[in-house]
Amino acid sequence: MEVGTKTNKLTLLEYDEPVYDGFKKIKRGVFECECGRVKTIIIHNVKSGGTKSCGCNYFFIDRTRKKK
Repeated sequence: MEVGTKTNKLTLLEYDEPVYDGFKKIKRGVFECECGRVKTIIIHNVKSGGTKSCGCNYFFIDRTRKKK
């Protein structure tokens, strides 16, 4: 994934320091969402489609969903 790549609502600004989980190295990136928030997210989650926004999607869905 290259800097400046946009996936769903997230744009990769730069790579962050990797985190080590046991023996695995987890790559993270600093992403900017369409809503303007800047957040550090695991790159694999963005590539696989598990993370599509900074969380603003969930806020919008929860606020507009009609409760039974």
